[in-house]
Amino acid sequence: IDFISDKNKKKKKNIDLINKLNFNKEKIESILSKHEKKFFDEHLKWHHHLFANFSSDNQLKILEIGTYKGETTKFLANIFPNSIITTIDLPDKKFMEINQSDSFKVPLGAQLLSDNLNSIDFTNLKELSNIFIETRKKNLEKDNINFIQIDSFHAIEIFQKNSFDFIWVDGNHIMPQVAFDIFQAFHLCKKNGYILCDDIVMKHYRKATSSSEGYIIIKGLTKKNYIK
Repeated sequence: IDFISDKNKKKKKNIDLINKLNFNKEKIESILSKHEKKFFDEHLKWHHHLFANFSSDNQLKILEIGTYKGETTKFLANIFPNSIITTIDLPDKKFMEINQSDSFKVPLGAQLLSDNLNSIDFTNLKELSNIFIETRKKNLEKDNINFIQIDSFHAIEIFQKNSFDFIWVDGNHIMPQVAFDIFQAFHLCKKNGYILCDDIVMKHYRKATSSSEGYIIIKGLTKKNYIK
């Protein structure tokens, strides 16, 4: 009973925030429905609702930091059909098995591990890596998606400053990487553009699935009037 009550409380809080921000709830519901997603699906992450609010046929430049399997990238490409979605992630690492001549690519960071933390068998690393990379490749097939494998620390070196209308930060959520990602987003975002960050918690709890470090960075930038 407490678990159900808690979920309903979270739903109410999110609806209150949507209203407070003057987001278009009817538009959000319509966009989600069009792409076969339900507004109150408990398995649907709420950033889909935020994206749906900003959905547009305009020609925008959108940056995603942290591609993972490309599922969010594909959703962005669908709801911003005339925009270019540039998504960046760490380069896959070449891996060579012991005493074997063949090599294969492995997604870096927690990308592969996050799906298999409780069951990963490193003897199946090649198979798991191939499945991950093929899934990502399929999700990124749309013509308006540009996939670049680069450490986000170097993003400012390959993209023009103040050139993106909309940036989605969803890389590593802890320091120092989260600071790199948010600072890069700040410099790459246009004036009056939007930066959205995943898994922000305002206070760190021992059992939390994320960290408050991203929020600390955002709070600091807000305090200095760099962002609103």
